[in-house]
Amino acid sequence: MNEPSESRSKKLRRLLVHPGTWIPGTIGLLIIIVLIALPYGIRYGIQRGLTGAGAQQVLIEDVDFNPFIGRLALRGLQVQVDGKRTLLLSQASVRYALWPLFQRRVVIEDLHVRDASFTVEQSADGLWRIIGLAVQTPPATPDKAPGKETAWGFELRHATVLNSEVQYSSAEL
Repeated sequence: MNEPSESRSKKLRRLLVHPGTWIPGTIGLLIIIVLIALPYGIRYGIQRGLTGAGAQQVLIEDVDFNPFIGRLALRGLQVQVDGKRTLLLSQASVRYALWPLFQRRVVIEDLHVRDASFTVEQSADGLWRIIGLAVQTPPATPDKAPGKETAWGFELRHATVLNSEVQYSSAEL
């Protein structure tokens, strides 16, 4: 009577120890962990990028990311610079093309922004600040040194902005 249960436990032990079982299981588990952790990484990257550019506070309510269909959605994005809220974004979604990423191009197929409020300022010296952050303009002639990698390309094919407000100020106005 003990023999069948011992036989079953030995078979189970052999199955679990066999590389054909645990290697695919481990790879599958790692893929699931990465897919679950990716939105948190995107949130962290957005927050670090904006605070690194000069924002004092960046809040993001939710990030949804689906790499299989090329969709990213943000909800509840708020940015504060110098104690003023310079960006309030209720909802934004981006649908991007996957294949051009391999060719160092970002192609935004569709951009939807809903219920947003942000600031755009131009100072007397011509410096632009969008959402309170200084925008660096690229040089007129790019530096093409041999062996230097080319910059990424960017293309926006369609954008929809609904129920949004842009507060523009200029030293010339």
